[in-house]
Amino acid sequence: MKAVIFDCDGVLVDSEPISCETTAELLRARGAPWTNEEVHRLFLGRSADDHRAACASIGVVLEDDFGAIKDGLYVERARGRLRAMPGASELLARLHGATPIAVATSGTPQKVAFSLRETGLDRFFDVVVSASEVARGKPHPDLFLRAAERLGADPRACVVVEDSGPGVMAARAAGMKAIGLISSIDRDALIDAGADVVVDALSAVLDHLETSP
Repeated sequence: MKAVIFDCDGVLVDSEPISCETTAELLRARGAPWTNEEVHRLFLGRSADDHRAACASIGVVLEDDFGAIKDGLYVERARGRLRAMPGASELLARLHGATPIAVATSGTPQKVAFSLRETGLDRFFDVVVSASEVARGKPHPDLFLRAAERLGADPRACVVVEDSGPGVMAARAAGMKAIGLISSIDRDALIDAGADVVVDALSAVLDHLETSP
């Protein structure tokens, strides 16, 4: 049984500008001297544990509830501003009920629930997997393997749609086909990460699903 697993930020929801803005602001307030662009480069597709480790490496210790603080500011800034990525609703409507689909994200359960609900995409998904459910985040395969397990799908029959290098690497490590979406990084970076194909719009994803083995 073929199944499709989607990353959330930058693939289904246009959240990364807001997310990077809020994360960078909070980190700078705690002594990490990173710009919005540097936060994007350092943490795209990675989990809160990676934020913590990177900060610790420069002597900045984040409080235990930093993730909750970050999510709270994100929700405050994103409410009323957040939009689905172009073509997301149309693609999911085509797949819903015909192909098993899931979300697998490095974000927290609270953040992904808000983002999907705010954009109206939550109605398409029964399976949503966050980094809190696995021991290791992207680029390790754990998130995608967990999503396949919850879908009841063979990982080798799963296709992942991702916009980050760590996400593409995680998909390939899980034995899944990786479709790279040009959203957060460019075509060459997605190919370097191991994407099987690269598309510049979600509207092109369906063509590659239909040709997948």
